[in-house]
Amino acid sequence: MKHWFSFIGISFLSLILSACITNDYYSPTDRTITTKGKTMKLAKGEFSVKMSPVEGSNTLKLEKVYTGQLKAESFGEMLATRSKVEGSASYVAIETVSGTLDGKSGAFTLVHRGVMQGENKELLVSISPDSGTDELEGISGGMEIVITEGKHFYILEYQLPE
Repeated sequence: MKHWFSFIGISFLSLILSACITNDYYSPTDRTITTKGKTMKLAKGEFSVKMSPVEGSNTLKLEKVYTGQLKAESFGEMLATRSKVEGSASYVAIETVSGTLDGKSGAFTLVHRGVMQGENKELLVSISPDSGTDELEGISGGMEIVITEGKHFYILEYQLPE
């Protein structure tokens, strides 16, 4: 059986991700942002990612280590595709993040959706509603991924119940 990732190549997944991601980065001193009348906390740092094929399926296993204000490990799965038209591709992923966020421990789930068509690129990474556990119960928000000079950074915009 020929897997989709042998067709597109694992390195292509990095291309999808980097093509959908901004190269902007917030100052490390920014701790909050106001969006649509809500004050959200910001957590920033770096992460490493390892992707490997899942035997007998058309998915990739994700393993990440987050450092910075989010100290955590995550595990998940990713599915990606590209069309015969150069520059058109999509991916979806779900990952469970477990660790500490600004000193609060627990876990939550991130849902990814990345789409690119030529110069049009979109990446949305959201915290899955009601996925927070322990001290992170009730967490909401989203994540921006930034790749600068080959390094992966995150900006987690989040809110926790009072």
